[in-house]
Amino acid sequence: MFNVDQLASAVIGSTGGAYASKVFRLDTIEYSWVDGFKRDQELRTEMDDLRQKIIEAGKLPVHKDELRERFEGEVKRMNEFRLHQIKENISSAQQRTEILFTENTIGSRKVLGAPYFPYLLKLSPSDIDAVFSELPEGVRQVEIDKSIGDFQKRIGEVEAIIDNELSPNTITPVN
Repeated sequence: MFNVDQLASAVIGSTGGAYASKVFRLDTIEYSWVDGFKRDQELRTEMDDLRQKIIEAGKLPVHKDELRERFEGEVKRMNEFRLHQIKENISSAQQRTEILFTENTIGSRKVLGAPYFPYLLKLSPSDIDAVFSELPEGVRQVEIDKSIGDFQKRIGEVEAIIDNELSPNTITPVN
């Protein structure tokens, strides 16, 4: 088993630097590898920063126009579902397979504060304008996606530099 500390001190303390550098493939005389090591560390730090920016971009507030569009779509979907429920209930009552109203259901629902039939959500455009006018502008999804794409592209470029220039598959011995 190798003791790494002993090997490292043998290289550093060796007067036969040329011999040690061939064994360890490190330039132990001029330390020419230090610049590459520092560049590698800077690139890895840049990648970490870019990954953090991707996380932060994903947390940016939704643009209020896009949020409004999603909200209005959800209200429309809920109302369509509720109208379908009402139609099915009335149709069942017409076919005499279900009683449309009973005192029990109407009374107990009223006690709970809920109408018998699901209510329809009715908001005027001015109501919606009032709600959304209070929100900050936010960031459009296309802008967030572009930023994330740019960050990911740069990460790929940095990884390629590390793989091709700083960590090549073949190790060239130092003479």
